[in-house]
Amino acid sequence: MHRPLASALAATMMLAGCQNPGPTPPRGGYQAPATAYTPTSTELERARGLHEKVVGAGKVYSDAENPAATQYLNAVTARVSAQRPPGAVPVRAFIVKDDDINAFTTGAGYLYFNRGLLKALQNEAQLAMIVGHEIAHVDAGHIARGAAEEARVDLLTGLGAAVLEKYGVGGMAGSLGELGVGLAGKRASAYYSQGAELEADDIGLVYAMRAGYDGIQAASTFRVLSQANGPRGRLADFFASHPNSEGRQRTIAAKAAATGQPAHVGAEAYARMLASLR
Repeated sequence: MHRPLASALAATMMLAGCQNPGPTPPRGGYQAPATAYTPTSTELERARGLHEKVVGAGKVYSDAENPAATQYLNAVTARVSAQRPPGAVPVRAFIVKDDDINAFTTGAGYLYFNRGLLKALQNEAQLAMIVGHEIAHVDAGHIARGAAEEARVDLLTGLGAAVLEKYGVGGMAGSLGELGVGLAGKRASAYYSQGAELEADDIGLVYAMRAGYDGIQAASTFRVLSQANGPRGRLADFFASHPNSEGRQRTIAAKAAATGQPAHVGAEAYARMLASLR
């Protein structure tokens, strides 16, 4: 059975070398950046071009298709994004028509959240953690940093092109070659660096809590997703690109608990959003 675009991308990413451990985390964890990474004009153009092709292929919801859910996601994204350093690249969030559990960014401010991910979460604080995590990848320059993994990126570009052709996304396969090292490849390098993931955890949690969200609920996000019901295929893509471990969950929870400050959870509002999501 043909898998949607995000699943195809994630599958090829997994083949691109997901065992890269990355740098050792600093003592005390990572800190939110004082200044955000500034994408180059080339990176902005590449991300914009890839997004236009995704939209053209009908893989994301338009505002008219799911207005309530789209507005809700935009509001949460804006609230979290407001905690970023001055001058950070604007971010835009989109819901992908895919019931697998996944979230990703192509960099330069484009964030994508699968419909399946939204359905698996329990409240707004958990969504804020995922939003903060993906924004952190943008602000820390993880995708651009992944360009150093050029050999694996080259492998992904070829594999990604073949997979995208198979799934009939018109023009997408060719676009990978046009993107040079390939934004999807850069994303894979970032996702499969453990250091980058842990850094995004720390920064994402800081952003969510600064925005007034409950840190304990935010920290529970990965545990909730790991316990989600359904075929393993719905979770495989997410935990391939977001390495899951009990140690990682305990670390995030301990940092959240250290504040001792319960805050906004948003379970009721989140349930209303889910009810509107088609």
